[in-house]
Amino acid sequence: MQPAVESIPELEALNAESRRVSAALLTHLSPIQSDMRIDAQSQLPADGHFYLLREGLVQYFYGARQIGIFEAGDLINLEHQRFSPAVRFQTDFAVVVDVYALTDLQAQLDSHAPVREMWSSLISVHAARLGAVSASLSKLHSEVAPKLLQFERGETIIRQNDKADKVYTLLDGSAEAIVDGKVVGKILGDEIFGALAAINGAPRTATVRCTSTCTVLSLPAENFIQLLDTHPHTVLKMIEDMARVIKELNAQVVR
Repeated sequence: MQPAVESIPELEALNAESRRVSAALLTHLSPIQSDMRIDAQSQLPADGHFYLLREGLVQYFYGARQIGIFEAGDLINLEHQRFSPAVRFQTDFAVVVDVYALTDLQAQLDSHAPVREMWSSLISVHAARLGAVSASLSKLHSEVAPKLLQFERGETIIRQNDKADKVYTLLDGSAEAIVDGKVVGKILGDEIFGALAAINGAPRTATVRCTSTCTVLSLPAENFIQLLDTHPHTVLKMIEDMARVIKELNAQVVR
């Protein structure tokens, strides 16, 4: 787990201990579903289940406020909804989880003392992580507030030479990149685009036009830069996307 914006060095030891205890605990349980894909912009069903996050990031909300972000290796929904009904877990991008039944966990807690000891340790570490993350919220000066936008086929999401004040993610649909009136590439699902100009303050280098109905996530550039400081997974995703686009552009030049 990491805080919503500002990283906390002392969390590393707590995160490592949480994952160590989680791995030991899960040797006593079998998932009811492995490698389940949760689509982008979804909420994880909390009632009756908890999750091992295999791939991706999951946002942790209490009410309307984002508290932190779960990473691969974290267990999610340790604070079951019956105890914390305001808690919810949401994805910006698709994630992969293993699903466990809380009834199976309860059966192990009732019958095995070692499992009870591991569970007690895990809850203590989780509480310490939540305390550290919550303390960081007082230092938060701005909130990451992505917006969900809808575009129809033929509509323009960004225009070449316009000011770059937002970064976008294509959640659903298809789009094409156009430079000086020529189609030079495609935008794929879950792909981040518009980031480079937003980071360096340059005008947009391409137009992005929808080739179908599109659902797009929009994030202010300053919030995206803040996110890059704390979540290197996002940086890696952006680099992969840009590398693909550059390859397509090179192919266009060769033609």
